[in-house]
Amino acid sequence: MIEKVKILLIIPIQFDINIENDIKNYIVNYSNELFEIDYIFTENGPRSIETSYDEEIASYEVLKIIKNNLKKGYDSFIIDCFLGPGVEGARELTKIPVIHPGEVALYTAITLGNTFAFVDILPESIPISLRMLRKLGVLEHLSAIININTPVLDLYNNKDKIISLILEDIKKKISEKPFGSVVLGCTGLSSISNYLQNLLESQGYYLPVIDPILVSINYALFLKRTKLKYSGIEYPFVKKER
Repeated sequence: MIEKVKILLIIPIQFDINIENDIKNYIVNYSNELFEIDYIFTENGPRSIETSYDEEIASYEVLKIIKNNLKKGYDSFIIDCFLGPGVEGARELTKIPVIHPGEVALYTAITLGNTFAFVDILPESIPISLRMLRKLGVLEHLSAIININTPVLDLYNNKDKIISLILEDIKKKISEKPFGSVVLGCTGLSSISNYLQNLLESQGYYLPVIDPILVSINYALFLKRTKLKYSGIEYPFVKKER
């Protein structure tokens, strides 16, 4: 009998019905004999995460959620935000893997294609994204930034227009400076990855489109099967009560 991997998807913002509907559809598609996926919103997080300020507010809420769910049998926690707010503190709070979608997506991208185009949502989001790429050591692999100039909460409306914007900019940017993969730099774009990749292939562009949540869910399975965890040296376990 195959043992499922039990995952808690932490949405580090306040409840939003459009986001919940999108997540429910996503979970229906990926919950099967391998995965059991629950989700939870923060009570007092930001409305959305688009800047460092938003990220800092969300981090504390993420830590509270993880602390309150340590004994519920989860194999992994996934922070449903490309920036992974609170991830480093969370990894010190528990030996249960806490997965950072941006981290997993970027390392997957350079494995599959070496260089990548990065899809960002707003001009003011670009500096924080570049700081994260630099911190993770992948900035040298960045070939292009595709900015769709759309706030997080608007990503769930008019997806056809967003896909069209991304598709046309990918074709324009790859003609200027080729790249090997595309990273969706916001988890709010996760539901379009397969459709966008198929569109690109139909037009002769054989590029992997990296969905940060999909690779994180499968990374959780990988960690469970291999019995690997995050380093206790790099992330020393907090022994005293917080």
